[in-house]
Amino acid sequence: GEFGKLIKAFNTMAAQLKKNSAELASLEREVAWKEMAKQVAHEIKNPLTPMKLSVQHLKAAYRDKSEKFGEIFEKVTDTIINQIETLGRISSEFSNVAKMPKLNLQTIKLEECIRKATDLFDHENIKIEILGEIDDLKVNADEDQLKRSIINLIRNSIQANSSNVIIKVSDDKDEVSIDISDDGSGIPSENQDKIFELNFTTKTGGMGLGLSMAKRFMESIDGNLFLVKSDSNGTTFRIKLRKAEDG
Repeated sequence: GEFGKLIKAFNTMAAQLKKNSAELASLEREVAWKEMAKQVAHEIKNPLTPMKLSVQHLKAAYRDKSEKFGEIFEKVTDTIINQIETLGRISSEFSNVAKMPKLNLQTIKLEECIRKATDLFDHENIKIEILGEIDDLKVNADEDQLKRSIINLIRNSIQANSSNVIIKVSDDKDEVSIDISDDGSGIPSENQDKIFELNFTTKTGGMGLGLSMAKRFMESIDGNLFLVKSDSNGTTFRIKLRKAEDG
């Protein structure tokens, strides 16, 4: 009777919902894989330009028989080896467990980490200045991830046609603030609340992917990354990290 029809309709609806749920889960997995692939591609692409420019600089020094060839050779090869090791870690982790590298938290010297990141841009058309008393500052972080976050922010500045980047470090008792400011074209106001979304991109490149990953990394170590300001005079991002106990 009517009750039987109701039961049948309910069972049909339950089966359809189960099917829809499975389809949605499958779609979410597919989207997640696509997002992960984009992230990995973005992470791999970042070091390639400075590596190429470093090799070109080395070739020019060799061709011109530069007196500083030995010094240039050491610096360029150190940079390339460092980046190849980073790329290798990303690749092997992605192949083995299909996720970005696990955090390797340790006490790191902030100045060394920042300089390793900025050294990659030595041969690019950007002036980078580091301000603040940072000689003895130490933070608890994953050095590779923090370095990649800083590289992403500088790369975004270059994409915004910046010619100058200032990295200002401030010691705030238990925390360290790192302000990364540029003189680029800025982020349009209508886009500023979207920049940390995973799939947000701008016309000049994949800003959102790197920023999304950087923000998630900072939050995972009890830190933060946020936009301080952005207008036609430039953009400032702030990284906040907890100081190491002996920092």
